[in-house]
Amino acid sequence: MSGIDRGTRDRLVAGLLDDAQRIRAQLFRSVTVYAFAGRDGTYQSHRLSRPSARDQADMMRAATMALSAALTLDRSASDDPVDNARSMLGDLADALDVAYEQITAAEVQD
Repeated sequence: MSGIDRGTRDRLVAGLLDDAQRIRAQLFRSVTVYAFAGRDGTYQSHRLSRPSARDQADMMRAATMALSAALTLDRSASDDPVDNARSMLGDLADALDVAYEQITAAEVQD
């Protein structure tokens, strides 16, 4: 990422980490689900204690992508490509482990 100056890269990394944190916070918040049902398209809603397991899995994927992008951007400032690759793969494996644990825990609770 040689075309991005350090300040811009740092702001992007911080923003992506904030995004991941906001997405992760939504995993266990209550949510209102809705649908337009029936012949007349009547609006119906219901409050759930947390998002569905599928929605939680989608959120974890989005958070993991934001974390991976932040880590990649942060690493691009380093000069050693071998260290960058090792670190990126290790961080990605860690993030996937966390995502798996949280998705599995959510499915057990359903």
